[in-house]
Amino acid sequence: QDMKDFIKSVAATVVGIVAFLAIAGIFAVMSIIGMVASTEATRNVSDNSVLVLNLSGNVEEQGGDNIIGKYAKGNDIQCPIESCDPSLDLHHCKINVSRDKKGRIKYTLSDGPSNTGTFVDNTILGDRERRVIHDGTLFTLGATSVLLYTGDDDE
Repeated sequence: QDMKDFIKSVAATVVGIVAFLAIAGIFAVMSIIGMVASTEATRNVSDNSVLVLNLSGNVEEQGGDNIIGKYAKGNDIQCPIESCDPSLDLHHCKINVSRDKKGRIKYTLSDGPSNTGTFVDNTILGDRERRVIHDGTLFTLGATSVLLYTGDDDE
């Protein structure tokens, strides 16, 4: 009788250990899959982290102030950016499109004012500073990088 109880006890222990290892193995596989998926998602975000802002067209279509900011329902801006970037404001900056004295289209960037600033060439724009930008200029709003595309071939 004692031998049967001992064998039952050993069998129950072995079954418990096998069940524990199976559950631990499932959690380990789920963790590895989660890490791979997380790495893949991060890679995709970093690969696509530059937004191209298209202001091509004639001055009558894009002229005046083009306010750039985070998309939100009811936010009446010309260039909404759909982003989960918490450092992007609703009215982050603006690009004024006008003509210079020679009749060429001119793009002037200024900060909103925003909470985190607007950067051109890694330099923050001052509160009232305006910077003339051109086709291909890369500027940063919070943690969001924006590349200006104007369609101008002569610059």
